[in-house]
Amino acid sequence: MKRQIKLSLYFGGLLLIANYGICDPPDSTKVIQYTPPAHFFADPPNSDDNFFGGNTASLQYSSSDQCSSVIFQVGLGCYYIGNGKVMKFLPSTPADLKKSLEREYKGRLPNLTPAVVGKLNGLTMVNLTATRPSSSPAFFHFCWIQLETNIVVKVTAVSCDAETFKVLTNSLQSLKIDKKRLLKSQSVAHALNGA
Repeated sequence: MKRQIKLSLYFGGLLLIANYGICDPPDSTKVIQYTPPAHFFADPPNSDDNFFGGNTASLQYSSSDQCSSVIFQVGLGCYYIGNGKVMKFLPSTPADLKKSLEREYKGRLPNLTPAVVGKLNGLTMVNLTATRPSSSPAFFHFCWIQLETNIVVKVTAVSCDAETFKVLTNSLQSLKIDKKRLLKSQSVAHALNGA
C-alpha cells in the first residue's frame, strides 16, 4: 500500500512538473519547439487541467480559416483510475502505449488506422489517424510521445481539408521536445517551494 502511495505521489509530481513546464509562457517555447505551417497562429494557452482525465493544460496552433489545428498536452498513457480514485499505472512499453492509444479512440471515430510505433527526435512515439467522411469531412491525427514511463506529450492534429491535413502532419517532424527541461522546469521548483 505504501509503495502504491509513493508511486502515485511520484507520478502525480511528474505530471505537475510537466503541467507547469507546458503552461509557463516563458518556458513553453523552450520546452516544446514546433514550427507550424504558414497561416497557423498560436492560440492563448488553455489552462483547463483534467488531472484525473490524464491531461494537463494545452498549447494550440490554429489555421487562420479556423479549419485546422494542432494541440499539444502533457498527459498520461497506460493508466486507469481505480477504487477510491487511485491512479493505477500499467506497463508502458511501446507495445503497451500502442494498445492504449488504440483503445482510447476505438469506436469513437470511423476509419481508424492501426497505431504505429516510431521515433521522433529520439523519443518513442505511437500514432494513428482517422477520417470522418460526411458532408463536412474531418481528418484526425493522434500521437503520443513518451517522455518518462507513463508520461506522454499528446498531440492532436485535425483539419477539414485533406491537403492542409497532410501539410499539418508533415509539420510535426519539426517538433522538438526538451524532455529534461520539461520534467525539471524551473517554474515547478518555484511552485513547489511556494515562491
